[in-house]
Amino acid sequence: MIRTFLLLVAIGALGFYYFGDQLGLEPFDYATAPPEQKQVWLDRQANKMSSSVNFHLPSGMGMHPKMTVSEKTASVSRRRIDLDITVDGDNSRRSSVDEVAETLQAKVCPRYLRTQLDENNVAVTGTIRYLNGGVARKVSFSPRTCAEAA
Repeated sequence: MIRTFLLLVAIGALGFYYFGDQLGLEPFDYATAPPEQKQVWLDRQANKMSSSVNFHLPSGMGMHPKMTVSEKTASVSRRRIDLDITVDGDNSRRSSVDEVAETLQAKVCPRYLRTQLDENNVAVTGTIRYLNGGVARKVSFSPRTCAEAA
């Protein structure tokens, strides 16, 4: 009984740590923070957004090619997080990439809205690239684009 209680407390603490700022529990004021704090905060948000986007990308099974976030960059001066998404596999038809981009917009936007990223007007862009580096499609998560998708 005590072991179960302690396990639940540990899971709750981990959830608060990981999702706390996504739920607005850890306020961050981008406008007044010094550049060093902005960069640390943006890097942390980039890791979380990368995980969220990766979760919704196809794994290469079925009709969609495998896609993964291959690089993430956080820019304080542009107030933006850039994610490079690599398409890997033979089944990289344009229609398949377009469908994945639309699914990302539909699944990630609700998670973006009402977060610290949304409140601080930080945009997230995803560039879907083929293995040869060519751009297949871009997706954007921002207060404007996600409000339109909602």
